Amino acid sequence: MNEPGVALTDINHLEPVNYDWGAVKWICNDKLAEGCCQSLGYVFVLPGKTNPQHYHTNSQEVVFMLSGVLDVFIGKETFKLKAGQTAVIPLGVKHVVANSGWEP
Repeated sequence: MNEPGVALTDINHLEPVNYDWGAVKWICNDKLAEGCCQSLGYVFVLPGKTNPQHYHTNSQEVVFMLSGVLDVFIGKETFKLKAGQTAVIPLGVKHVVANSGWEP
């Protein structure tokens, strides 16, 4: 039995949301855990594809790289993330991520 307010999810039972650039499985958000103030997604970006410019209104974005190479564009700056690295993008900051490698 779960305590009130505790939400459990299993990534193996979550349906992906597919896009032309890749996909995301939402692990935690307000739809899965009522009142949640953050979202957590397991995301892959296909080689040569770009997740369009966007920003977040309820929390910063934390990108933790499991594999591959990802370019993160924030304003005029570009950061190249590799496996084991993390980027924290502040709340409300517009950004783009692009897969410049060959792995999803």
